[in-house]
Amino acid sequence: MRESAETKDRGEARRHGQQRLGQIADGRFVGPRADRVTFDDMARLFLCDYEVNAKKSVKDARRGVKALASDFEGRRAQSILPQDILDYIAGRQKDGLTNGLINRELAALKRMFNLALQQGRIIRKPHIPLLKENNIRQGFFEWTEFEAVRAHLPEYLLAPMTFAYFT
Repeated sequence: MRESAETKDRGEARRHGQQRLGQIADGRFVGPRADRVTFDDMARLFLCDYEVNAKKSVKDARRGVKALASDFEGRRAQSILPQDILDYIAGRQKDGLTNGLINRELAALKRMFNLALQQGRIIRKPHIPLLKENNIRQGFFEWTEFEAVRAHLPEYLLAPMTFAYFT
């Protein structure tokens, strides 16, 4: 691969070349094409994936992209750092969103990065942490309560409702 050092000074060009080799060795070099990929490009890729695979939740995906765009629109993918994601989470929590809703948005962002990575458009993705969700089931229908309801059911519903309770 060739790249211009944009200088006529031979020493400066060598330094530039050595700097690039160092970036490649450290895994920090993204190349000219990968550095141009933006959040908007990844969002289009993500929505296209949803439509091509005929996923039922396209509407939710669009909502997630719209929410993420408020913070990341126009930004280069490689400039989105874990701290930016933590700032996004803090902002959404300030807006009063539940951890579950924030996690759905973060899952969309994670999928965007994964798709771009799979297609070779970017070479790395930031760590995207998910929040703990506290959605423990409450008010489970206990057997004694079920028996009380079952006593009022017509004969033809006894077997199916008992089966439904146990499954």
